[in-house]
Amino acid sequence: MNKERIKVIIPYFIILVASLGTLLPQIAFHATILGSDTVFHWSRFYDIKMQLANGSFNWFQTNYTFQQTGQIVNAFYGPLFAWLNGVLLFITNNWFQYQIVSGLILLLISGIGIYRMCLKVNCPSYLGVILAILYNNVGMIPVWLIGSNFSAWGAALMPYLCIQIVNLLEEKKNPYHWQVVTLIFAIVANIHLLSFILLALAFCPFLFLSFIRTTNKGLFILGLVKSALWGIGLTGTIWGCFLLVYRTNKISSPGTFDLAGATIHLSPKGVALKDFLIAVAILFLLQILLAIITFKLNINNFYITFVGTLFLLLATNWLINWSRVQKIFPGLGSSFQFPFRFTIVFYALFMLGLAYSSQLLFKNTKYGKWIYTISIALVTIFAYQETFSWVQRTSSQTNSVMIYSPKSKVFNEQQVEAFGNKPGQLFRYYLNIKPDYLPVTNKKLNPNDVRDLYEKFIKDDYIKYQHRVLKNGSLELKWNSSKKEKITLPLIMYQQSELIVNGKRLTHLQKTEIGNPVVQSKIGVNNAILSFRVPLWFNLLIVVNFASWILFIATFCFKRK
Repeated sequence: MNKERIKVIIPYFIILVASLGTLLPQIAFHATILGSDTVFHWSRFYDIKMQLANGSFNWFQTNYTFQQTGQIVNAFYGPLFAWLNGVLLFITNNWFQYQIVSGLILLLISGIGIYRMCLKVNCPSYLGVILAILYNNVGMIPVWLIGSNFSAWGAALMPYLCIQIVNLLEEKKNPYHWQVVTLIFAIVANIHLLSFILLALAFCPFLFLSFIRTTNKGLFILGLVKSALWGIGLTGTIWGCFLLVYRTNKISSPGTFDLAGATIHLSPKGVALKDFLIAVAILFLLQILLAIITFKLNINNFYITFVGTLFLLLATNWLINWSRVQKIFPGLGSSFQFPFRFTIVFYALFMLGLAYSSQLLFKNTKYGKWIYTISIALVTIFAYQETFSWVQRTSSQTNSVMIYSPKSKVFNEQQVEAFGNKPGQLFRYYLNIKPDYLPVTNKKLNPNDVRDLYEKFIKDDYIKYQHRVLKNGSLELKWNSSKKEKITLPLIMYQQSELIVNGKRLTHLQKTEIGNPVVQSKIGVNNAILSFRVPLWFNLLIVVNFASWILFIATFCFKRK
């Protein structure tokens, strides 16, 4: 291997080592960390894993988790990414290995993205590596390691969108690289819709500015049209699911949160969702100053910093009174939930601004280069130490499962033997009770009411039944009854659901307020089979979706050669 090749590989190797270093305490202590969102997402992935293991597939019904109710979750929430995670769990076979591997993948994707972004603006390679490590230890990225928050994946892909933002700002003839932009947004949409919306909001100002500047507006518009058409094909199953289910069902909202209480604040230390490290804030003030001073020399740096500052302010209570906003638009408490999500855009633009500023400092000042680099390096070391310390603290109980509650800051322990090599054991010890995506008869029911009804009809009752998933993807329940009586089954039924009880298809069903069927049982063994009617047009949409991905990736790779 020649020296030039080694020189190219070394930065990636350093990012890999730094990423492994962050995970080292967890690996050493063999700890599995359960955060605020972990069980919800792991329930989704385990359901896919079991579908793969048993060959019983169902795009809509969740048959193996969520108390085996048939509740729709994955079809709404990043279906393709859920399948990828299900495959990863199938390969790794237990939660500890899955958590380590998925965490490493996330850190590498985000770190390499920042590094490539820095090279795009001619930032020195060593500074690009430092910024990559800094990015992996601030904002939403470490939260995946702590709490499995899906906004982290939006943050991991934001650097790749920043590269396209640079193209929009720097190029005049063909600034809009529609294939790459389409791919990024399609991936994000198939992971986390809120991240998709935030990345789109960040991209639009630069898209508009680039359209004004470009010398070939016809080519620009053609690229936008291609993106829109391909985007429909690549994300069609998501919108199709919303169209199919929301058109005929009243769907419950996710849990409601206090927007004002979910904003970021200055903090001397910490890597929690709402912590904005003072050291990082000082570095950002330096970036603002540099962007203003060098306005005439590099106006693009100013644009990047200005938009980044707006997203930072939106994540706080400084620009917007979120309490007042929530009073006017109460639905935001359940649909958007956390203003700190705006930081997935801010931190990436912040890193891009620092990379831009290095161009001018390194060229025009003798000592500024080293002062600038050392300042960023010191902040990076501090942020890295904070993340490392947190992982070390939460992993310090050898061979245990750590359940972290951000609200109470309390750690509870369960022996890791509860997992072993059987990931499904988790859901016997830790029930996932979420009001998300349940069919309700009364739209005025708030999430707390829905949760209470879920606990009443499902939480304690579902274990009284025998569950079996059939090869056609239907869910079968069996139970014994000592007398003829009406009972409420721990199942969730949508307008498209079908129920066969004791061999008879029921067409007119009494249901609870959250879609639990009330049926007449007979003396002895009873049987109920729940299925979901998928219309032909949606099955065709799935075919189009998969065909679009295959064709798009094939043409993308062919043109890249």
